[in-house]
Amino acid sequence: MPAQDPWFDAASGLHPAASPHHPFTRPALLVVVVVVLAAVGTLLGVHHWRPGPDPSWPARAGQAGSSACTDPAGKRQWRVSWAVAPGLGLRVTGLAARALPAGGWEDQAARSWQLRWDQAPAEMAGTDLAVAHQVTAPLSGLGGLTVAVALSPRLVTPDGSCTVYTAAFGPGDAGPGSVAMVGDSLLAQVVPARGGALGSSGSSGATVSPVPGASAMTVPYGAAGSVDGASDSRVSGGGASGTGAGGGSGAGMMGAPGAWRLLTTGLMPGRVPEAVMPGRVPEAVASGAPGASLIGPLPAALRAEGYRAQVEAQGGRRWVVVDPAGLGPLEIADATLTDELRGLRQAGTVVAALGTNDAGWSALAPDNAQFATRLTGTLKALGRTLDELGRQEHCTVLVTVAGLNKTYSGTAPGRFGLAATKINDLLRRRARTDPHLALYDWGAQADQHGYGSAAPWFGPDTIHLAPAGITAYARALTQAADLGCG
Repeated sequence: MPAQDPWFDAASGLHPAASPHHPFTRPALLVVVVVVLAAVGTLLGVHHWRPGPDPSWPARAGQAGSSACTDPAGKRQWRVSWAVAPGLGLRVTGLAARALPAGGWEDQAARSWQLRWDQAPAEMAGTDLAVAHQVTAPLSGLGGLTVAVALSPRLVTPDGSCTVYTAAFGPGDAGPGSVAMVGDSLLAQVVPARGGALGSSGSSGATVSPVPGASAMTVPYGAAGSVDGASDSRVSGGGASGTGAGGGSGAGMMGAPGAWRLLTTGLMPGRVPEAVMPGRVPEAVASGAPGASLIGPLPAALRAEGYRAQVEAQGGRRWVVVDPAGLGPLEIADATLTDELRGLRQAGTVVAALGTNDAGWSALAPDNAQFATRLTGTLKALGRTLDELGRQEHCTVLVTVAGLNKTYSGTAPGRFGLAATKINDLLRRRARTDPHLALYDWGAQADQHGYGSAAPWFGPDTIHLAPAGITAYARALTQAADLGCG
C-alpha cells in the first residue's frame, strides 16, 4: 500500500496542529471505522487479516528450535528438532514422538523419516513441471545434511501420517496472512513463467539459468513454491535413499555443462557426506535473468496479494487411498496429501484443490460394478477426511473439480464426469454445513473452457491445463485464498 499523506482537514484547510476540531474527534472516528470494518469482516466470514512486514524466521545462524505435526487419527504428535547453520541452511538435530494427549516424548532417531525440499528455480529451467527432492533415512543419515531454508525443508513421519514443516510460508510464521495451497494439478503453477513480471505471461518455461560460482543461497526467501512429487533418479548409500528430478544428471534439465546430481540441489556446499549422497555437491543454484521471474504464476499471484504461501503441488495425488493393500506407510503418504494437510493446519487459510485423480481412479475400474464400488469407497473415505478438516480451527477452502467432457486416460465415456460430479456434490454439502469449510467452484468455471471450446483452458488430453488455464487457475486459487469461512 502506498504511503498516505499526513492527515489534512479539507474543510478548514488546516493540518492537525492547526485544526479547530475537538482533540478526540479523530481517535473516535478511527475507533468507529475499526468497529465497522470488524463487523463487515464478521458478516462476510473473513477470518484473516493481511500481515505487515514478512516475519524474519529463520533469521540467523545458530538459531535452534523444533517443529511438530499432529495425527489426530492415530492420536500421536511428531517433533523435529533443528538448528540453523551458517548461510541459513537447516540441519535436523533430533526426532521424537509422543502419544496424545499427554504422553512423554520418545526418541525416534532410529526410524526412517523422509526429508523433502523444493527445487531451486534454476532446476526448473526449460521444464514444464517441478518435483521435489527427497532422502529417506534415520537421523544418522539425515543429521549430516544441511538444506537451504529457502527451499522449505520438511520431514514425513515414519508412519506417513503427517509432514513436519520446519520453515513453511515463505519462510515465515503461520497464522494470519499465511496460506497453504495443496493440490494435484499445481505442478505447472510453480514453474517460473517466461518473460518479465511475476508470472505475467502465464506460460511455463525457463526464466533462470545456472551460473558457475553463484552462491547456493542466491535463491531468495519464498522464491520457489513448495512442490513435492515422484521422480525417477535414485541414489543410495550409507543407509539412506533418495530421489530427485531428472535422470540422475543435471545436464539435460539445466541445459548447461558441468552436470551434477539434482538430488543434491539445495544442500549447502561442503555439507553432504559422501557415504549418504554420492556425487559432486553443486556450487551453484540459480541466478535470475534480467527482468525474469524467479517464481511461478501461483506463488507470484499470492505474493502480490500479500500472502506468505506454502504451495504443495504433488502430481497424481488423491484425496484418499481406498485400497492401501501392498503399500507401505510412506507410499500411502506419497499417494495422497493428507500428511501435508495435517502438517500445514496452522496456516491462516488452507486451500485444498484435489479430486481429479480420485475421480480418475474410480473411472479406471475394469467394469461398472467395480466403478460403483470404487466411487462409493472414495466418497466414504473423503467424508472422513472432511470430518477431520472441519474439526480444525482454521478455514479450509475446498476447490471443485472440472468434470465436463473429460477423458481420463481413455476411461469409458461418462465415468469420469459422474465421479467428479459426486465428489463435487459432497464438497458442496459439507461446505454448506460446516463453519470451518468453504467452497470455491472452479469446476463450474472450468467446465465452460474445455478443450475444443472457443477459449480453452485445457490441453488435448482434456485434463491438464494449457497456458491460458494455468493463468486462470492461479487467479482462481488466489480468489479462493481470499474467500474465508463463515
